[in-house]
Amino acid sequence: VGAIYLISQRNSAGYLLIAYAVIPVVAVSALTFITNIVTRHVIFTLPAYALLSSRVIIEIFDRIMKIEKEKEFRLILLKNLELNKFLALGVLFTATISVVNLPALYDYYTTPTHPDWKSACAYVESMMEPEDLIASTGDSAVNVYLGQVDFILAVDLFEPTVFDDIQSSEERVWLLIDKGRIQAIDPDYEFRTWLETDCELMQEPFRIKVYLYTPQNK
Repeated sequence: VGAIYLISQRNSAGYLLIAYAVIPVVAVSALTFITNIVTRHVIFTLPAYALLSSRVIIEIFDRIMKIEKEKEFRLILLKNLELNKFLALGVLFTATISVVNLPALYDYYTTPTHPDWKSACAYVESMMEPEDLIASTGDSAVNVYLGQVDFILAVDLFEPTVFDDIQSSEERVWLLIDKGRIQAIDPDYEFRTWLETDCELMQEPFRIKVYLYTPQNK
């Protein structure tokens, strides 16, 4: 609503504010089709949306204050048709956004949203043998639940040496793989192909796959 008002006023600063709010969101939305990206990458646009919203609020109060002689807010609404239009548009916009968001809000608060590292680590801990090793795409969570691990598959940068170390290991290796992050660290599908052919899928907690690599000498 703030954007519509600023456009109607041909406000040049308003055009910049609208661009600040809209362009990054559109660009990030387009990038989701070709790469992994999350909504927090556009959090820097929040001030623009706050300023656009505040512009509407200021305009409403300015119009109210100009009618100084009216004592009852009810009469102000009845006699100021432009203000009525603003309020009606605001209520309609808010109601529409609320209805559209209800299904997403329901899912957000009733279904898991984060990888279930706790269950994955509990399963590995119950099944692993004393000499077993662990590799993971979620090193921080694994360190919390299992302690320091011997091998780490980096989240942001896939280290080929780690892959080689696992393949040359003489001990069994448990691999805890975040299904969301593995897409970013293995864009060529090389590592996932190896997981599916040379490792055994043991369990699938929410958003995680637990594999077991067993060397030939075992």
